[in-house]
Amino acid sequence: MPITKPRTQRKRLHQAPAHLRHRVFSAPLSPDLKRKHGANSVPVKTGDSVRIMRGDRKGFEGKISSVDRGNYRIFIEGVTREKVDGSTIQIPIHPSKVMLTNLDLDDKWRREAMKRRIASPQKPVAVPAAEIASEEKKEAAEPPGRQRVERKQGKKRKKKAEPVKSAPQKSKKPKKTPRQKKELNDMGKKGGSRHLKRKPAPRFWPIHRKEYVWAVKPKPGPHSMMHSLPLATVVRDILGFAETRKEAKTIITQGKLLVNGEIQSEDTFPVGLMDVLIIPDAKASYRVLPHRKGLTLHPIEKDEAAFRLCRIEDKTIADGGHIQLNLHDGTNKLIQVADAKNPVEDVFKSLNVVRVSIPSGEIVEQVELEKGATALITGGKNQGTYGKVVDIEEAQDKKRRSLLATIEDEAGKRFQTILDFIFVLGAGEQIISLPEVK
Repeated sequence: MPITKPRTQRKRLHQAPAHLRHRVFSAPLSPDLKRKHGANSVPVKTGDSVRIMRGDRKGFEGKISSVDRGNYRIFIEGVTREKVDGSTIQIPIHPSKVMLTNLDLDDKWRREAMKRRIASPQKPVAVPAAEIASEEKKEAAEPPGRQRVERKQGKKRKKKAEPVKSAPQKSKKPKKTPRQKKELNDMGKKGGSRHLKRKPAPRFWPIHRKEYVWAVKPKPGPHSMMHSLPLATVVRDILGFAETRKEAKTIITQGKLLVNGEIQSEDTFPVGLMDVLIIPDAKASYRVLPHRKGLTLHPIEKDEAAFRLCRIEDKTIADGGHIQLNLHDGTNKLIQVADAKNPVEDVFKSLNVVRVSIPSGEIVEQVELEKGATALITGGKNQGTYGKVVDIEEAQDKKRRSLLATIEDEAGKRFQTILDFIFVLGAGEQIISLPEVK
């Protein structure tokens, strides 16, 4: 049975032995090479000449300088980019994105492999004439079978022989595999699993992997599981207000926790980036911020807990020409427009950040993503780092989210990341407090 699960396919691909990696590490041949060698694709090697068929460097031709079979990437002479510190590095490219224009046949093993490919089509086998004549004689000497000649009304008529009836045989049903049995049992199942084991849980969750089997799985909500923390884990494992999930659930169901100014009574509710967690009985407030290992709770003052920051992910036009802002936490804000043909109220732009008051939910101000603004990195290896936006790449052949931005911290160290990982915190100084980066 073919494997259809994506995670199983990825696992087999990245754990494949060398001889299977060699097969996958192939690129299509040019039309001339296909006619010459009788093959559609060949494993690439150092010294081959290729042409890039997809991507930003489409149409570039050059020689392969090195290959990385561990990550399924090749490096082509001349395909480089400049880093922030001024050094130049080569850009890795997947072999499926190139076309071989010239093969390096200096390797004798490769020459022999190409010869075998040319000679691989099998020729039709010639049968001797003597054998054909003997077969024809045997067929002519055979009796006509179960046929009898009957004389009726002075005419000869051949009567077809009745077929011999055999006992009906019961068809044997093939045995079902364990996977097929599981699929039959799950046919009435709706949705995904409601359970989560500790081992596949996000690595930044502060839970012991081998102490217990199960972990609290957050319910579908404003943030995905890989970018959120369930309230039960926050109360029990981070804040330490409870020792068991039952105790944490009791605290939450009593309405003693507010998320963004609203009471949340479910212990599986997910809290994520820039959410404000308020605990009135403890007189404490926290803001969820990115950390180099994931997410962390940063204690904040009471006046700072009166608002939250949301990034504009997209804009859509609603009925009547009004503008709808789609924010990063799943909420939508409707901007009323007086004249749909001249929407002067539409001053918002994607990837900008709006300041939303708590608990009214009104937009107070907008912070634009531009040079000189203070920004926070929310993804990648520099996650949790913040500083001034020094430079923003300008390229028309790229999506805006894929453009590179340069961040400079207080120590003068520069970091480079894409705009999709940038969260603006203020036009000059940040409008929220941040933890120290270690």
